[in-house]
Amino acid sequence: MNILEYFDDLIEKFKIGTWKEEDRKKLFRVLQEVYEVDDVYSESERKEFANIVSGIDIDETEIKHMDFQESLHTLHSDESKRDILYFWIATALYSDDDFDDREKIFVEKIIPKYELDEAKFRAALKDIRDKKTSDILESWLRDEES
Repeated sequence: MNILEYFDDLIEKFKIGTWKEEDRKKLFRVLQEVYEVDDVYSESERKEFANIVSGIDIDETEIKHMDFQESLHTLHSDESKRDILYFWIATALYSDDDFDDREKIFVEKIIPKYELDEAKFRAALKDIRDKKTSDILESWLRDEES
């Protein structure tokens, strides 16, 4: 992770750090579901989730028992949290650098079911995809130069 990514992560964490504890728990419940949507909760996804919740007092076992649908609906209903919700869902979907068929199906179902703003949600997905692609290309170029 380069220094700019580190500060980007801190900024995003700060945004959710100012939320009420119950809203943070709801966000993490949504993210937990997204990480597991492809039935593969890889070590890199576990580490990324742990990084996201680090410094924020969250009990993962408590979160697991929260209602996913209610958590997503509550956060999506709050306009001030919607863009941040979309950002974190997109980040979780691309966390393993793979956007497979199960994740695509999840996206196609979640948009109409929860009345997500399709344009904004797809824009968040595109932003994260583009960032991941850029990071991979930069890594390849560094490897070529070494």
